[in-house]
Amino acid sequence: MAFVDIVADVLEVYEQELPLVNIRIQEDSPRSFAVNLMGDSIQGNVQIPAEENEYLQIDLDYLHLEGEDEIPLTEDIDLGSSNLSISREETEREDPLLSIDPRLLPQLKFSTDEFSIGSRSYGSWSFSLNPDSQGATFDDLIFDFRGLRLGMEGPYVDGTEIDEYAARFAPSFTWDFDGSNHTSSLTGILYADDMADVLTANGYAASIESEDAIFFSDISWPGSPAYFAGSRLSGELDLDIDNGRFQQGSGGQGALRLISILNFDAIMRRARLSDDLVRTGFAYDEIEAEFIHEFINNSSKG
Repeated sequence: MAFVDIVADVLEVYEQELPLVNIRIQEDSPRSFAVNLMGDSIQGNVQIPAEENEYLQIDLDYLHLEGEDEIPLTEDIDLGSSNLSISREETEREDPLLSIDPRLLPQLKFSTDEFSIGSRSYGSWSFSLNPDSQGATFDDLIFDFRGLRLGMEGPYVDGTEIDEYAARFAPSFTWDFDGSNHTSSLTGILYADDMADVLTANGYAASIESEDAIFFSDISWPGSPAYFAGSRLSGELDLDIDNGRFQQGSGGQGALRLISILNFDAIMRRARLSDDLVRTGFAYDEIEAEFIHEFINNSSKG
C-alpha cells in the first residue's frame, strides 16, 4: 500500500483526547513509518522508528490540549511583601498530566512551534525525552515560554558574566515520579526582553519595563511540568534586569513598593530632567536580586 488515510473522531494519546484528527500513514522504510496528523488540536509529522532503541520523532506546527480555561489574575504582585497574591486559577486547577507515568514514556525527540492547554499558552518547545527509573529527563531543551527563553540567544551570551554561572546553572529539566507523587525541576539560564511583556503574558500588570533581563534559575515544583505556577516554586532565582522603568498609575503599585525599599536619594540624583521627570514612572540602569524560596505543600493535588 502506498498510504492509509484515517479520520479519527477522537485520537487518544496518553489519556489526552484530540478531537477530529485526519491521519495519513506511509511506509518510510522497512518497518519504519511516516505519519501526518492534521486537525484543530494537532498538526505535524511523526516518524515511527524501526527499532525500539531508536527515538520516536515528533515535529508539530501546534499542539492544543483540552483543559480548563485560564482565569486571569486580578491582583498585582506585592513586591513590598514576602507574600505573593495567588490566583484562584492556580489554587483550583488540576495537574493535566497527573495520570501519566513518565517512566513508561518512549524515547522521543519532540518539537512544536505552539503548545497550549485550554486557553493557557506554553509557547514553543523542543527537547529529547529520555525516561529512566526515576522519571524522565528533558535533554537539548529549547523553549520560548511567555517571553522567557531557554537555549536561545540572550544578553551576555558571549561575555564573561555568563561564563561565571554556566557550570552552576547548567541546563537540566527533570520530571520525577515515585509511583504516587510527581516533582519537576528546572536548572538553566533564562532570557527575556521587555519584562512588561513577560508580566502581561503571565496575567500581571506591566509594572516594570526593561531592555533585557536574565534569570539564573534552580527551581522545582510539585507536580508534572505542566503544573508549573509561580506560587508553588521552591529553589533559587538570581536576576539581572537592565535599562527600563518602573511604571506608575494603574497596576503600578507593586513597583512603587519596590521603589520604597531602594535608595530614593540615589534615584533622584540619577534622574534625567529632560526625560524621567516628564514621563510617568522612574527609570533605572540595572536591577540585581537573589530570591530563595521553599514551597510548603499542604495539598494532595499533583
